[in-house]
Order: sequence, then C-alpha cells, then structure tokens
Amino acid sequence: MAEFKPEGDHIHPLREEAKLETLKWFSSYQGVDAKWIATIKLSRSDYMAAFIYPDVDFDELVLVMEWYYWAFFIDDTVDNGQLSHEGIENLVWMLEEVQMNRDIAERPPLPLIVEMFQAIWLKIRHKNRPCFESLFASSSIDYARGLPELDKMRHDGGIPDLETYKRNRRLVVWLEGALLFTGFILDLKIDQEVLNSSEMKELHATYIELGWLINDIYSWNIEQRRRDMCNFISLIVIHEQKSVQDAMNDAEQEIRSQVLKCRSVKTRVLQTYRDHKDIEDLKIYIERNQVWIWVAVAWSFVAGERYFGNQKASEEAQNTGIVHIMPREVDTQ
Repeated sequence: MAEFKPEGDHIHPLREEAKLETLKWFSSYQGVDAKWIATIKLSRSDYMAAFIYPDVDFDELVLVMEWYYWAFFIDDTVDNGQLSHEGIENLVWMLEEVQMNRDIAERPPLPLIVEMFQAIWLKIRHKNRPCFESLFASSSIDYARGLPELDKMRHDGGIPDLETYKRNRRLVVWLEGALLFTGFILDLKIDQEVLNSSEMKELHATYIELGWLINDIYSWNIEQRRRDMCNFISLIVIHEQKSVQDAMNDAEQEIRSQVLKCRSVKTRVLQTYRDHKDIEDLKIYIERNQVWIWVAVAWSFVAGERYFGNQKASEEAQNTGIVHIMPREVDTQ
C-alpha cells in the first residue's frame, strides 16, 4: 500500500478551521441533535477531505467536507435501520429528482437527508463545471439506487450470496462518486470520451474494488459485533465454511491481485492517452485518486472508535496487527 501514500506533509493547513465551519453548517439543520453531531465527529471524514485535497481553496475544502459529512449521515442512517424500506425508496426518488434538477418544492417538508443534499447540490451547480457535475450526478444516483437492495439484505433476515453482495457493494461504497468529485473539485479538464473509455472504467473499477475490500476488512469486527452479516468476511465464513482468519487471508489475496491490476491498468491508460491534449489533467486525476487507496487504510485507524470500539484498540491493531474479536451484542428480538 505504500506506493499509494503521497510524499511529505500531506494534510490541508486549514483542516481544523474547515472542520469547524462544516460542523456549524451540519448542526444548523433542525433535526440534527447532539448524538448525530458526535457520530459525525467520530467519522473523522474531515481527515479524509484534508488528506485527499491538501491544496484546494478553503471554500472548496468546506464543500468537500459537507459532502463527506452528508455521505456518512445517509450511510449510518440506512445502516442503522432508521428508515423503513419504503422510506428508503422514497428517499432515493427524491435524491434523483434533486440531481435531475427537478423542482421538489411542492413536497415539503423534505427529509433532512434530502434537504442537506439539495443545499450541497446547489453549491455544486453554482461552480458551473458541467463535465464532472454530470458524471458525479450519475454515479450518485447509482449509489442511491443501491440502497434499497442493501437494506433488504441487511434487515430481511436472508444471507446474500457472494456475487450479489459484491455487485451491490460496488455501488454503495460511494467511491466512484468520490473519484469523480476529485475531477470536479480540482476543476480538471478531461474529455468525456476519455473519462468514459473502457480503460478509465477499468481503472475506476480497480479503485472501487480495493476501496470496498479494505473497508470490509476493517469494518468486519464492529459489524459482526452488532450481528450484521453484510460483510465480505462474514459471507466467506458462512458460504465457504472458512475460519475468520482464512477469510481475511482470502480478502488480502484479492487486494494484492487488485493492486497488481491497478498498476497495469494505470500504465495502459497513461500510454493510451500520452499524446492527448488533456494528458496533464488526466495524470493529476489519476495520481490524486490513487491516494484514496492509502486513505482507506489510514482513515480506518484515525477513526478508531468507529471500527475498533475505542482508540486504544485501534492503536494496538495498527502497531501489532492483532485485533481482538469483540463479543456480539445480545439479540433482543
């Protein structure tokens, strides 16, 4: 993973100021209580934003943080079963309507998740960067459309097969949207023909595969604790009758395979478009986005309480590689 780590002091100098500004924005919404503020703080998504974009203007950094805060807000809302299945489907419809720039004002009051996203979307549109705006919208809609299936897998009592799970996981990891957001926030100029090419789609696919595999490894312990079996490690254990360690080893081997593929595809993309007029911006897009692979690992330890239960356990895991399996919560049903 070291090859994906950027050199030097790679954190935005105004991270704390941007974090305070974003928390002020988040807490201004009616319905955001102290519990949600604490949850969002623990997500440490401000670290992600400041690490991925250490050199953007302050207002750009705040916009990134607002979107990341919203992403964790909707993710945790759905994961924790706080919406009915019908509520999620209605939410998906309204998010699509917002990103299709249709007027949904006749349906007040908007759910808090939609109200927040609408505010972010208006800021995105105000930037007037149509290329990446449209691609981001399409990816974001795909993410939202994956949520109802995820909710069914998680709360209807069934255990999905591995291929069904992986297909859905690639959508709801929301990494494709994050990759495209890089092009948007850096205002890169890259032809749609290049971005939609088979080579770039394959490169995106390797980043996405690495992203969800890494996340499933680090989130497995806390998820099994709350009896959530929608995780690659748990599904290998269930379907292939393997130990947790063997399942972890399988996931690690898949990550190694994807890293090799990532190197190969990246080389092919840069070779294919070496004489293209947008090659310099394409190089920036690729180099900046591959940092996501490092961040997926580093952030998991930074947000230690989210995945390890507490920061001490996170530090022990990082320093020794030893993770103590947490006892499962008592099933109250």
